[in-house]
Amino acid sequence: MKNTLMVPYVFTLNLILWGCGIPFFSSLASYPDFLALVSGNASAFFSGFAWRAVYYLPLIVMLSLLGVFVFLMRHPSVRVLSFLLVTLLVFFSVVVFIPLVTKLTREKGLSLDRPPSVAPARERAFSPGLIRPDAAGTRSVWLDEQGAGSRVGPVILAPTGESSPLESMTVIPRADYSGQDGSVRVGDRVVVARAGGIDPLVEKWFVPPRPLAAFDSSVRAVMDAFRSAMASGFIAWLVRSGSFFAAVFALWLLCFASGWRLLNIVFLITGFVALFMLYPYVAPAGTVFGLVRPLIPAVIRDDLLSSFFYGAVTAPALAVGAVVALRRRLAGTSGEELYGRG
Repeated sequence: MKNTLMVPYVFTLNLILWGCGIPFFSSLASYPDFLALVSGNASAFFSGFAWRAVYYLPLIVMLSLLGVFVFLMRHPSVRVLSFLLVTLLVFFSVVVFIPLVTKLTREKGLSLDRPPSVAPARERAFSPGLIRPDAAGTRSVWLDEQGAGSRVGPVILAPTGESSPLESMTVIPRADYSGQDGSVRVGDRVVVARAGGIDPLVEKWFVPPRPLAAFDSSVRAVMDAFRSAMASGFIAWLVRSGSFFAAVFALWLLCFASGWRLLNIVFLITGFVALFMLYPYVAPAGTVFGLVRPLIPAVIRDDLLSSFFYGAVTAPALAVGAVVALRRRLAGTSGEELYGRG
């Protein structure tokens, strides 16, 4: 019974941890926000932090639910009461918590369409004293900057290969930096094509691996769809988000897919990632959606049809789970007997 009553506490604790971790590390992964932080502009950094906390709030809630699932898998509880508490948490999150936070955010004047504006990375030239490659086939370094990064010099240019336009090392006493295209110029002549923006010396730090980039793209597609549905009205939000949250709720069944807890956690994480990776295909512009749309009457809206794909997976899964749970209940098989003791 004690573990059952811990469900709201575990959910809230996960909500705080994920609610701080995801916005913080995603802000660090954004070069303008990272630049704002290291430049001492903490207010701009934490404005982006607050925006991401609201933008990723549905994801944060979903991950908090996964934390509850893992807790219930590892700790014996009153199954029926735990099921009711988790159901109430999902219902409260979708119907009250997320819409309320979004409404309060908009009332405070924070737009959810894009992050708050941070000083563009091209506003000033790269910091002096470091040798950087340039797309024109040269390497460049300037020893000083003036006018808040609008002028640099002396600029030293060196060829890097046969394709370089330079034949020998060149020294330019002073040059102007253009914040419009991020170049260093002497009059109308471009001497360094890339002198602002993401520093090429650290650019690779902000490029995630392909699998992570693909998952991030799918997560953003889902978050954007939720945001669009919220802007269309409360009913549209319930239809779009309700089907997805129901699919996440159905992942609870994977906690009992086998007698090995660690394997079940792998199933749980894999299923969670798969729900997001599936979305670009079943979204209104997706491949699967395009194949099914001609077969469905036009009276059914695109958003309803897109949500149906998740409902078509969730409903049978929950039905099978209910049957299995009932059979185990009648057979007297407990969670501890399923996983084994010790």
